[in-house]
Amino acid sequence: MPPKKVKRSAGSSDVKGGGNAGSKAQVKGHGKTSRGRLQGGLKDMLEMPIEIIQEILQYLHPRDLLRLSWVSKSFNTFLMRKSSAYIWKQSLKKVHNLPPCPEQLIEPAWVTLVFSSHCASCGASTTSEPYWEFYARFCKRCGDAKLIIDLEWGASRHSELIRDEIPANMFNMSSRSGDEFYLKSEVEEVAEAYKKLLEAGDEEELVKLIGRRILHVKKTEKHALLCARWADSQARMRDAEQREQLRAERLQDIISRLRTLGWGAELSYLKRKGYETLLEHRQVRMPKKLTDHAWENMRDGVVDIMRKVRNAHPNLRFHMMLQKRLDALQDALKEFVMCPEAQAAGLTMGDIALMQEVRDIMCSPAGVRIEKGNLTALRDQMGTMAERWRASTHDDLRSLLAADSVGKQPTGSDLPNNVDPLELAVTMFRCKLHLSRGEVFYPNVLQHHCLRNHWPKLPPSDIYGNYIINNISWWSLSPTFGPCAFSAKDCLVVHKPSKKALELIELCGKDPKTVTAKEMDAMGVRFVQDNGDIMTWRAAVIRQDTYEWCRSSWRLATPEEVAQARGLEEKSCRKEKWTCTICPPRSKYFPSLDAASKHLESTHDVKDRGTQREHLVLYADSPVACGVFTISRQRRSANTKTR
Repeated sequence: MPPKKVKRSAGSSDVKGGGNAGSKAQVKGHGKTSRGRLQGGLKDMLEMPIEIIQEILQYLHPRDLLRLSWVSKSFNTFLMRKSSAYIWKQSLKKVHNLPPCPEQLIEPAWVTLVFSSHCASCGASTTSEPYWEFYARFCKRCGDAKLIIDLEWGASRHSELIRDEIPANMFNMSSRSGDEFYLKSEVEEVAEAYKKLLEAGDEEELVKLIGRRILHVKKTEKHALLCARWADSQARMRDAEQREQLRAERLQDIISRLRTLGWGAELSYLKRKGYETLLEHRQVRMPKKLTDHAWENMRDGVVDIMRKVRNAHPNLRFHMMLQKRLDALQDALKEFVMCPEAQAAGLTMGDIALMQEVRDIMCSPAGVRIEKGNLTALRDQMGTMAERWRASTHDDLRSLLAADSVGKQPTGSDLPNNVDPLELAVTMFRCKLHLSRGEVFYPNVLQHHCLRNHWPKLPPSDIYGNYIINNISWWSLSPTFGPCAFSAKDCLVVHKPSKKALELIELCGKDPKTVTAKEMDAMGVRFVQDNGDIMTWRAAVIRQDTYEWCRSSWRLATPEEVAQARGLEEKSCRKEKWTCTICPPRSKYFPSLDAASKHLESTHDVKDRGTQREHLVLYADSPVACGVFTISRQRRSANTKTR
């Protein structure tokens, strides 16, 4: 015969309240429970569709669900319905590693046992831990009445039978403080059943009873062990949290006292590093409330730490002053980059932040209050500032050329009509940060993206510049394109065309030492390599330098070939990247001319094709914008590949 199924209940027969385990009416010492109309945000909740209520409640922690069942009679009735079991089950799944609800308990009773501190018998609050083997928690008074200590000498009317006949492993037992506890009601119930079968002489049923009870006890022991381990882990977690809370409160108290002593700047610095240096002091990290006596004992030690921090970082007070002004600077930079003068020059936020006028305001004495308006007052000077920046960046590029061309190339004064060396056809730069060779021509080099993704290496003496670079979230201010300040010497090197490449210019009847890029462009020539690909002069120079070892034959393209090439080049441009001149510089680019045209229509309401072309330009940092085209005559298509 299979064992009888045990009916699920709210707990053992010693637990007062039966199936209404979640009702707060049974819990003493917690004030009166409102049974009237609910107030506040919960008053209309039960009027919502049942599906919505169930969906909301299943996301609550079991402890919160239990408390909600105590709010009112209406909520208690709703949550104690059999149909609400799903809500409790889903909520219990959210508790990490909690053992499953035992078969003999309903979920609300299980939640009450695990997440409340009330006696299962009288409802009084108690600090005692649950007797997991009995699935109950008892206060001292109820424990004395409900539990038996030691089966042989316990106060049971079946003590003699238990001592002489009944196997001890038929009863659930809980060990605590060196004593063995048994649930009195269970002992009486099992002993009574055993006695009846013994008196009836029904050995077969008696054996079955013994077997069922032993299996039940073993199963309960395993589950109780899981519960005890889970409860221990939760207790350790709570203890760790409490200790950590005490440490945090002690640290904040120490910080407050140090700030009163004038160490505010040093504390602000340590805060960014999680106060690691301060926490190295043993008395700082103790999990105890800080007393005046303890502070007196440790004050000299922590003050010595702060003194060492000040000596190691003499600029902390200046940094602290700048930190207070960063918000104003960031707000001002957002406006500055939208100025027409800044957009025309291609200035980034980084360029503007490092300008002298901005530096002077940001470095005003500590007693001066700096707000956004103090900085945006520079708006009228933006034209002058942009022009000075433009001249400075050009000087940086010329310095690179001069350093590389000493004794090799003519300087600007040696060129006819004082031609700027930047404008020479042979002036090329190569990006040190680019994975490929990355040759870049002037003036497109000013827009090269690597230069805007790499901050210049400022000297340590530039305290303002280094602090600004490292303490502003630049990419949140300019998430689409690089915000960094222009720095030629850190990212660029001069690329010297090979002798073979210079011969291509000579093939056009021009002197490579003096001819400018504009003059080469005005000629409109195209080169043909080995009677194959047709290229612009820039593409041909790059191709020849890339494959310098290859003995290629070059010739000038015929007028027919030039016309064919131009047509394919124009067609190719439609598939290249374009930018909108109405939008802020570097805000975005579009993958094709058609995409850019759609942007003008949808965003700026510019629908006329002719007008659209006035507001669209090729992406400045692209080979096409530099005039680098290669025409494949076999495929009758144009591309920007030179390798």
